[in-house]
Amino acid sequence: LWRALADCGRPDDPRRCTGRAARPPCLAAHGFSGLSISDLVARIPPHNLDAEHVVLGSALADPDVISLLAGLLRESDFYTDHHARIYRAIVALHEAGVTVTPEGVADALGWDDFQMVGGPPKFADLIAQAHLPYYVKANATLIKDAATKRAFIAQATEWIGQAYNGESASGLVDHAASGLHALTERIDPDALRGARTPEGLPLGRVIDDTVLAMHFDVPDLVPTPIPFVNEAFGGGFKRGEFVIIGGDAGVAKTALMLEWARYAADPGHGGHPSAIISVEMLAGDLGQRLIAQNAQVSATAIRGGDIGEGEWDRIHRIQPILGALPITIWDDVVDIRQVRRIIHARPDLRLLFVDYLQLLDGPPSAARYQEIGAIAKLLKRYAKKYRLTVVALCSITPPIEEKGKRRAPTRHNLRESRDLDFHADAILMLWRPNLDSTTRELIIDKARGGASGGRTDLAFTPMYLRFQETL
Repeated sequence: LWRALADCGRPDDPRRCTGRAARPPCLAAHGFSGLSISDLVARIPPHNLDAEHVVLGSALADPDVISLLAGLLRESDFYTDHHARIYRAIVALHEAGVTVTPEGVADALGWDDFQMVGGPPKFADLIAQAHLPYYVKANATLIKDAATKRAFIAQATEWIGQAYNGESASGLVDHAASGLHALTERIDPDALRGARTPEGLPLGRVIDDTVLAMHFDVPDLVPTPIPFVNEAFGGGFKRGEFVIIGGDAGVAKTALMLEWARYAADPGHGGHPSAIISVEMLAGDLGQRLIAQNAQVSATAIRGGDIGEGEWDRIHRIQPILGALPITIWDDVVDIRQVRRIIHARPDLRLLFVDYLQLLDGPPSAARYQEIGAIAKLLKRYAKKYRLTVVALCSITPPIEEKGKRRAPTRHNLRESRDLDFHADAILMLWRPNLDSTTRELIIDKARGGASGGRTDLAFTPMYLRFQETL
């Protein structure tokens, strides 16, 4: 069989065979005429004939067993055609309300099929292997597992054939997604049915719940250390919102992120459990920056180990305060799927930072801009599904200068994807208007839940990597 599949480019259609041999052998030449690839692959392992014997013998010996099997096994789950025919006859009797007996199954099969499947000796052998209902269900699970594996092999073989026969990449992906969907439904039909038909919410209920929350609930917002941003967004950012902070290299986006994380996690500002996915820096580097910001010790001195006695005193005073903040740092994450696993494992998480978006690997795509767009789309979905605020740092392409004058960046300067603008609820742009000054400007370029277009100046202290809004 495998020699036929390897030599024949189109084993399912010998007329279109493109095999390597001078006279490409078709399946008929190997004794497999009239069968498709799926049929052939289904005739190879894995299988469990002992489990099939137990299940069929128990159904023949005990009429009550079939009620355990009817919703679990299909006729096509059986490895041999003989067993599939016997099971089909058993199910037919059960669905007709007729008590299942060996004689009734033989009559349902008909004389020719009854003799073909083995006749009285086969039925006697099956009944001799009957077991208690508990073991019957366990053996049925083994049959279903083996059948699913064979179906996966058949599906994978079909994908390989499509790939070799010139199928487009997008077509292959579509076929693969469809095939995996079918396999998943085969394992757990109810799971996918529920996913395809989510329960909707009547508008009246939505309005009533919203008004009730307005009366009695305290707004669940994550504040930022910048009063201008808080004022623009009514106090901070809500659950389910995806925020992008864009900026050029060296503009201190990471420092701004750390100040935000420390501020939001502070008990005085809500004590929001936060996570930092640091794709760019090691956790120790972020720790040094947090110490520099909060102990007011030179970041350069910390890096070089040149710390004075008074500075050590400030570091030791701030150490337990920073250590008590509900912030977790991951510096070994490279893939968007790992981000999802982290979020799923932390149901208490309220605020997630990603530093930075362009360094994450996403779903395989034909172009990098599509991959980045897919990452942003997934981050937005995670924010909604897990009810948290996601903040992603993003690099930009510097705007082109006009007549020697530097222009402020906009959302259109976000690097590598045109889709980031569509997925983000808010886009903040951090830039340095004057290269001779340390002052930064923060621009609200997009705001679904606030006022866009505003901007404020931030005084940046490079020694301590700290920001402060100038009034």
